[in-house]
Parts: sequence; C-alpha cells; structure tokens
Amino acid sequence: MKRKEFYIKKQKRRKKITLIVCAILVLGIGAFAISKAFSSSDDKIVANAKSDDTKKENNTEQKPKVIGPNDIIPGDNIIKSAESYAVPANIVYKMIFSKEVVKQPKSVFLTFDDGPSENTDELLNILKNEGVHATFFVLGSQLENSDKNRERLKREIDEGNAIANHSYSHNYKILYPGNSVNPSKFMEEFNKTNKLMQDVLGTDFDSKVVRMPGGYISRKYYKDPHLKELDKDFKENNIVSIDWDAETGDATGRNYTVQQMVNNVSAYAKSEKHMVLLMHDAAAKKQTVKALPAIIKYLKGQGYEFKVISNAKPEDKNTTASNNESNSNASNPEQKATTAE
Repeated sequence: MKRKEFYIKKQKRRKKITLIVCAILVLGIGAFAISKAFSSSDDKIVANAKSDDTKKENNTEQKPKVIGPNDIIPGDNIIKSAESYAVPANIVYKMIFSKEVVKQPKSVFLTFDDGPSENTDELLNILKNEGVHATFFVLGSQLENSDKNRERLKREIDEGNAIANHSYSHNYKILYPGNSVNPSKFMEEFNKTNKLMQDVLGTDFDSKVVRMPGGYISRKYYKDPHLKELDKDFKENNIVSIDWDAETGDATGRNYTVQQMVNNVSAYAKSEKHMVLLMHDAAAKKQTVKALPAIIKYLKGQGYEFKVISNAKPEDKNTTASNNESNSNASNPEQKATTAE
C-alpha cells in the first residue's frame, strides 16, 4: 500500500514537472516570437527610414542648382543677369563674318584686349556710368603675379561684362614661330590662362571665346600652314575665335585725338549694322580711356544696342572657329597691319 502511494506521488510530481517545463517552453517560444516580431518591425522601420533618406538624397541630387543673378553660369563666361544682353560667340561670328542673315538688332560689341591694367578701373567706371557692358580679352600673364589685376578681373565679371581669352604671353615668337602658329603651344597658353581665370572666378567659370594675338585674320593673311590644325583643336573643344570688324585705331600706335577715334568708329558705323569694336585696356592706352565716353555716346546716338560675347551654345557647337576660313576681311592688308598689338 505504501509502495503504491509512493508511486502515485512520484507520477504526480513528474506530471507537475512536465507541465512546468511545457509552460516554460511555451512562454519562451511566445517571448521569442514577440521579440522576433518587434525586431522585424524595427528592421522595417530602419529600412524604411534608410529608404526615405536615400530618396531625400536622390531628390537633393536631382534638384538643379539655383543660380542667382550675380552668379556665374556654370560652364560659361558671364553671370546670370548678363544673359539678357549676351550673344553666343557662334552667333556673333555669323553676325560679323558670315553671309548668312542673322536676325539680330543693330548691335555693337565693345571689346578690350591685353588687360587687365590700371586703365581697366577707369574703363569699368565709364561702362558702369553709361549703363553698358563689354567683353574683355584677358592676358594670363597680367593675372599671374598681380593681386590688383585679379581683383580687376573679378570686378569685370561681377559688373556684368564677359570674359574671354587672349593667350598667356601674347608673344609672337612663342605662339607663331617662323610666322606660323604652333597649335600645341597656343592651346597650352589658352588652357593656362583659363586656369588662372578659374583660380580667381571659381570652377563654374569657363571661357570658350578667344581672340588670337594679331587676330585670326593675320594667320589667314600669311596663309599659315598650321592654322587648320589649330582649327581642329578649337572645334574639338567648342572654342570660337572672334576677331573684329571695326576699331578705334588704338592698335596702330598713332596718337589719335578723342575726336579722331570717334571719327574712326563712325566710318565703320556707316556700313556695319553689327560691330565688334577693337580697343585695348593695356596700361599704355590712356587715350582709349579718354575717348570711350564719346564713343559710347556716338554709338547710342546711332541706335546701337550694346552686347557682350558669351560661349557658343551646345546646339550650335559645329559653328566654331574653323568657320573663320570664310572671313572676308582676312586678306585685307590694312586690317592685318593694325594687329601689331
């Protein structure tokens, strides 16, 4: 009897222990399942958060850069506000040198070569007072060791003018050895000058407008055998070479009076609806500073709109410097002789 009771008690203990173990297992499995569910939910929350962050980053990347009126247009040689009076270089070329009819108003492009210098300050003051703008063809050598000239360059573009490239050295012996252009040396100087300008103006700036020292017309006049190779370099880099079809005479070395310089401009105005007017802002050109107000007054009186030259538009990139081969002024010895500076 006692043995039977002992056995029954033992069985009850086993059942109790079994129930306790089962209960523990059930609770453990339940806790694990709940933990897993929360963990999965947390993972989803984190994943969704990451996804939202990624979307935000992508949306930020996709948003175009906001360009203010005083900011340089990325990849161009003007600030945003200058767009209203800027003409792409390839269109300027057509206006001046091509027989193709270009629907543009009566326009003048004031251009200054060989600066910046102390004269640039006075010229900028005049332009600002007259409410007009110009295109400055800059020499890299004028920027390299002069904080003042770098400040002048910054002022040029900040005040709504266009900036173009006029080589680094302006040295004919380097650029045109044996009176024939050295394409690799010319492009080296072009890129060096552009880099110097970017160091001042920032990487958004990039000028694709050039005026060769002495002019492209001089290379044509001398039947330069290497000009086609340079044309190819220009075309591949979307660079447009712009000469001129009018001048004040400040490149000749003659001591013209203010009135004589105005008369020189008026002679071109009689036949030119569109003028790219050659002038200089080198330190020696004091008379140009004196004559500029009278020249601007005359051109305003003749109904000219004042424009600047910006980079060629991408859709017109095939209209590049190589088109200068059709320049009707290229064989004019008198015009060639005025390019000594």
